[in-house]
Amino acid sequence: MISNVCKDQLPSLIPSQPRLLYDVKFTLIQLKHLCRLYHLHVTGNKSILKDRLYHYLNTKNHANIIQSFCKKTLLKKYIEAKGPGFIQRSKCINVTDFCSFNDIKDISTEQFISYNDKEGNTYGFDIISLYTLMNIGNEPPKNPYTREILPQSLYNNILKIHRLSKFFFKETQLYPVEEVLDDYKTLEMNVLSVFQDINRLGNYSDYQWLWSLNRKRLIRFIRELLDIWVYRANITNTIRGLISPNRNPFVNIRMNTISHLSWNPLMELSLDIIRCLVTSSNDEQMRCLGTNYVLCALTLVNEEAALQLPWFYQSVA
Repeated sequence: MISNVCKDQLPSLIPSQPRLLYDVKFTLIQLKHLCRLYHLHVTGNKSILKDRLYHYLNTKNHANIIQSFCKKTLLKKYIEAKGPGFIQRSKCINVTDFCSFNDIKDISTEQFISYNDKEGNTYGFDIISLYTLMNIGNEPPKNPYTREILPQSLYNNILKIHRLSKFFFKETQLYPVEEVLDDYKTLEMNVLSVFQDINRLGNYSDYQWLWSLNRKRLIRFIRELLDIWVYRANITNTIRGLISPNRNPFVNIRMNTISHLSWNPLMELSLDIIRCLVTSSNDEQMRCLGTNYVLCALTLVNEEAALQLPWFYQSVA
């Protein structure tokens, strides 16, 4: 029988060593105090209280072992679902997320996912961007960088991560957090949205190619795009009607007055024209064609666009 254990140590020793209940001399008051610590009944003699405490703590220790094993198993599944780029982001060959344009290395732990394509290349994404992409339209979702159909297992991994994230990190978000936007921010989000449409058609583009243009360059962009639409691209009226079946994108624009507009209405006007060319047609081939004209015009007014898309620049320069 042990009698020299400091009684102040007992509350910390006993949970991991419940056998001490039978090896250390306790007074009835001490046993009742321990029972209260674990929210157990305090009625009964020493023997009953010891048995009650031992049964509770022994069961709890076994439960902790099982919980620890289960948590490790779930964590392993969570990490596997995150894909090959989770531990080492540098494996991802895309530097930014295709939708948010955030750097891959800056995407938070709970929001990151990656996968290997058929060629063994690793791509990383923000889960919000990928989940949105995989739930748009009736066609099989495609990798925005390669146009390869994304595997169903990737979608399953998103759902698995969402279920498991609450056990390890902040809960993974599948939808963007809604926020109250001012007019300027709303316009920026609309520009970003139409460039996401452009990228879904198999292109690489950055909304900053348009958003960063000053007033003078926006005026030039509209004029260059009109010139491509009417003259340089040699488009027939039939093709124009297929690209923008609802209306002529430039029908309400007076070119002699746009030079008097400020930056904000010029950006809204540019956005309206781009939407007509990129999203109006039900035929994907026609949407792609309209997108090409938009990108061609952007290469004439933005150096970064010309550098990234030299074939478009050379076709109209």
